[in-house]
Amino acid sequence: MNREWHQSHVLGQHATQEERIVWHEEHARECACRPVPEPLAAEVAALAAVRGAAAGDSARVVPGNTAP
Repeated sequence: MNREWHQSHVLGQHATQEERIVWHEEHARECACRPVPEPLAAEVAALAAVRGAAAGDSARVVPGNTAP
């Protein structure tokens, strides 16, 4: 677990759906101590694909995986 990342990236209790998707996508890249929750998995994977394509990165977040 990446404690430093978790301490500096607290997901608020009243976060919007968009904020949750972005947080989980970043979490999958930076820590991945647990899988992306199933209700968000498809949206998180889509965001990761867009960000990866924009950056020229071949790594992708796969729903249910703990690492990209």
